[in-house]
Amino acid sequence: MRYVAAMRHAPRWIFTALPFLLLPSAVSAQTELRVPAPPAPVEGEYEGAESVLWNPALLADARVWQVAYLHRQQLGTTQLGAGSQGDAFFAAVPVFGPLALSAGVGVGYPADSFDLDDGDAADRMWGMVALGTSLRLGSTFALGLLYRGYLADTDPFLDGWNTLDAGFTFRPWRWLGMSFAASDLFEPRSDTSRGAMTAYERRYLVDLSARPLGDDFLTIGASFRAGETSGRMWLGAGAAIRPVEGLAIRGRFDARMDGCGDGACFSEWQVGTAVELSFPWATIGGGVGFAEHGSAADAVDVVARLTGGERPALARSDRIVAFRWTGGLGEGDWVQLVRWTEALRRDGDVAGVLLVLDGFSGSTGDIQELRGAIASLQHAGKPVWCSYDDAPGAVAYLCGAADHTIVAPGGGSRLTGIRTRLTFFRRLLDRLGIQAEIVKVGAYKSAPESFTEDSPSPEHQESLDAYLDDVYGSMTADLAGDLGLDSPAEAAALIDRGPFTAPELVEAGLAGEAAFADEARDIFQDAVDADIVDAELDEPPPGDGSTAWGRRPSVVVVRIDGSMIDGKSLTIPLIDIRMVGDRTVVELLDKLRTDPAAAAVVLRIDSGGGSAIAADNIWRAAMRVRAAKPLVAAIGPIGASAAYYVAAAAKEIYVLPASLTGSIGIFYGKANIGDFLLDLGISTYEEGRGARASMESWTRPYTEDELAVLQEKINFYYWQFVERVVEGRAGALTTEQVDAIGQGRIWSGAKAVELGLADTIGGLGDAVARAKALAGLPDDAPVIDAEAGTGGLLSLLLGALADDGLTPVAGLGDSAAEEDDDKLAELLLQAVGLDGTLASVVPFLFLDGATPMALCPYVFEPRVE
Repeated sequence: MRYVAAMRHAPRWIFTALPFLLLPSAVSAQTELRVPAPPAPVEGEYEGAESVLWNPALLADARVWQVAYLHRQQLGTTQLGAGSQGDAFFAAVPVFGPLALSAGVGVGYPADSFDLDDGDAADRMWGMVALGTSLRLGSTFALGLLYRGYLADTDPFLDGWNTLDAGFTFRPWRWLGMSFAASDLFEPRSDTSRGAMTAYERRYLVDLSARPLGDDFLTIGASFRAGETSGRMWLGAGAAIRPVEGLAIRGRFDARMDGCGDGACFSEWQVGTAVELSFPWATIGGGVGFAEHGSAADAVDVVARLTGGERPALARSDRIVAFRWTGGLGEGDWVQLVRWTEALRRDGDVAGVLLVLDGFSGSTGDIQELRGAIASLQHAGKPVWCSYDDAPGAVAYLCGAADHTIVAPGGGSRLTGIRTRLTFFRRLLDRLGIQAEIVKVGAYKSAPESFTEDSPSPEHQESLDAYLDDVYGSMTADLAGDLGLDSPAEAAALIDRGPFTAPELVEAGLAGEAAFADEARDIFQDAVDADIVDAELDEPPPGDGSTAWGRRPSVVVVRIDGSMIDGKSLTIPLIDIRMVGDRTVVELLDKLRTDPAAAAVVLRIDSGGGSAIAADNIWRAAMRVRAAKPLVAAIGPIGASAAYYVAAAAKEIYVLPASLTGSIGIFYGKANIGDFLLDLGISTYEEGRGARASMESWTRPYTEDELAVLQEKINFYYWQFVERVVEGRAGALTTEQVDAIGQGRIWSGAKAVELGLADTIGGLGDAVARAKALAGLPDDAPVIDAEAGTGGLLSLLLGALADDGLTPVAGLGDSAAEEDDDKLAELLLQAVGLDGTLASVVPFLFLDGATPMALCPYVFEPRVE
């Protein structure tokens, strides 16, 4: 744990602890200037739901929901408001993207502040309602606004008063933060005596703070506060230290500026100290304050919070983190998987991880990525258990890597091998009178065969057979290692016995025991003597290195996760097909190239290719990134054709054993629908000027001259593709070698490493770790998804997603009912097998006949059955 490690540096600990003997934090109120409660010693040191009372812009720091309770008790003489007190409740929640909301209520005198000069405080009872909002703009700037309304039957001047606070925070670096807030912008009613209203005047607050060690171990700062009506000004200084996880100690000194003409620059002062203890889901704290001429303790305040996500805590007990996964993981989930895996590996209080797999499915590549994450946790000493009932073979393959697997007594697994599927439209097109005309380079470039043939060509069959043999070989080798078998052949023989009932899974060693899901949890808890805590993959993992201060040097993951097209990225709803636009990706890569906080970039690739022109543009942008900082590619289940074109720009390429890789080839094509239109009773007439003006017409075939010209162009693009690979591989391959293993042929990831098309077997997590090493980053450096939606860097760098033609952030403009309808439609398409068919056709709709295409044959990613 980094705070424990920090304490090993004794001089730093002793030096930074000394200020707290003399410089405690202000928990009492400022005379004639109301101070929010509980006070933050320096800018941004508080990040709780109640921080809106200090500066509403701080609400943008809320990463998960919070509920906070505040109590303030003012003591002392009648002049100081003897016996007055206040209580308040606040809640805060991040809504979507960088927007957060807050709501609060309070009762007492008043629940948000004290004024030491108010002698009638004990006789007043106020009620307060507050609503706040904040918006984070970029990674360093945030705006906030807070409304407060009061009910005060005993104070006609304040009864019904509505006011606003506004503020912003700016934290450009890890070690520097500043903020400005304007409070009580609406003064109380004009008939109120000005002399009596100094406590409720407009106030302006400026704070400057620093973290000299680059983290929250030590925060120091200074502040300036002024009242508009009274003209009173206060200067303050404070410090906060977090010597161990879950413990914060704060101190502060404030003094009123009164001029130095009489030899004294400050006329009044106050000091205070506070301590806060954090537990996994709750925080408690308290403090005392002392004012000049006050009593032994002039003010006491208490804070308690509940939070929706775990945070660094004091004396956390060991725990098991449980994930429940249904369906498959989406593309954005893989970055979250890396972040969670890293956080769990570093967390000394994690005693194990439980995967509850309810209807989970995925391609062979997906499973291999997850198996890598399991291995990473196991190497860190974190046992991983699996629990499922009735599951596809993918789950049995995945759980083979676990330390222990529990299957429901009535369940089982349909483990029978792997399979893929090809879709051909030739007969349909013939019936419709549509002729697909294709010009290609590469005997194995079989993508257009879906439209020109009704079965695989011999070349396609050859490469597909070799690919499936490699993938199945890697799977059986994995299972043989899991089960302690002598050879992959024995694992293959075991698979041939499938599907399996629960007793058969236990007998074969594919499961450890049979028990119900609730029993599985109890068994795991008893085995490691720890309680289970449920977690969601889309939640921010605790202690993952992210921060509200500046931007730490990070690894940024850029996703190429769909067919590549010219222009901007978009997603087709209902069938959930992603199109990756070169303009969108190039703009992002150009920004990351010059962004000092993006210390390294990882390309996460899961795409069958698309436009060769789009690929060339992205390749160029990626090469420019590579010249400026480490660039690593991680190919998931598929990274072929134009997608491999882009991957070749990376300094190093990671692949999974089952990754469908290669398919270096190009083709042109169009559909001749002239006969189809005639059958419908539609005739067309085209006229132009220029020998080849109508070459791309969809109502006539190519002429021999046009075919010859297209073949020349296709050859140009093919050799350009080859040279781009040669340049990207930087001496690992020659032009002749790339051509020999090109020609449109697909390869497994394992074979790609052997041939030099890739460097290392590994998943996204391995690629991120390598990028950190190349950039000289620590293991806990943040990992950022450049297109994550909530908190995603792309939305911050390129503007609103909806305006850019990208998928809107979840929840923005979409009702829950619409999302449910889309999900239902998607499941129906999958059930009848049309999801992949649509996915194979749609890319062609976005690429006109003049676009050279680098698209691999649409092979369904092999799935474990």
